[in-house]
Amino acid sequence: MVSRELFPSIASGLAAVELVLKAQAEMIVRAWSLNGSSAEHVGRVVRHLFDKPGKMLRPALVLLSGGLVRPGEPEPAPALVGLAAVVELIHSASLVHDDIIDQEQVRRGEPSLNMRYGENTAVLVGDILYSRSFALLASLALPRWEQHLEIFRLFCETTQAMCLGEIGEQQMLGARLPVSLVEYLEVLSKKTAVLMSACCRGAGIVCGATGELTEALAGFGLAFGLAFQLLDDASDRDELAPPGLDLEDLAREHLRQARAFLTALPPGACREELQAACDLVLGACRP
Repeated sequence: MVSRELFPSIASGLAAVELVLKAQAEMIVRAWSLNGSSAEHVGRVVRHLFDKPGKMLRPALVLLSGGLVRPGEPEPAPALVGLAAVVELIHSASLVHDDIIDQEQVRRGEPSLNMRYGENTAVLVGDILYSRSFALLASLALPRWEQHLEIFRLFCETTQAMCLGEIGEQQMLGARLPVSLVEYLEVLSKKTAVLMSACCRGAGIVCGATGELTEALAGFGLAFGLAFQLLDDASDRDELAPPGLDLEDLAREHLRQARAFLTALPPGACREELQAACDLVLGACRP
């Protein structure tokens, strides 16, 4: 799934997000410009990370949610593009740290950062990505201070939840005790779904949506994120999943919830493309 192909209404917005991400990568390298050898090394590391971008699904959720709040605008507002870049930086940072924890050797068809440059460098690069994401978040041009406070609090809580989800999973795996469905879904919610929910909620905040609309967007993101992760776990039969649980059937249920949230959102191209994302994920389920 390539986001520009799946979501044609926001293709130009996604291109703008990629430019912001490239600028962020250049800023990381420039921070070491006084030391030529270090700058060269950091440049290689950063290029390894950014030269092969992912599917940009989370930035797409931001832009599509923003398009639902403000339909008819030819281009997304700079603050919305900035937020979309923020979530991709957070997602990239989490992947770097996850690869270290899981001892992954490959990421997006290339050696993982920890395999190419070592775990110490990978940990610090992940930390840098988190720091850049919050620096970019703080720089968003929003009309009201309350929006700044709300969006900053949202992503502080989201990144904390992601870390707690990973800690909880490691604890459960280490204890080798039976995991209940509630415990399993809690881990999936924190590790994956909360960020997708924050993408949609954050767009609502940035675009000044009503509380009701923002909650509907957040609900969609959470249900969609759970379905997405359940199907990912089903593909490799994740070790944490309770034995005998039909992950694909559970994913279908969460997709039904996601689609129900969509019916409460304004009609238009953005809603149709979020529906297309649900259909694509649903198509990954076996009949």
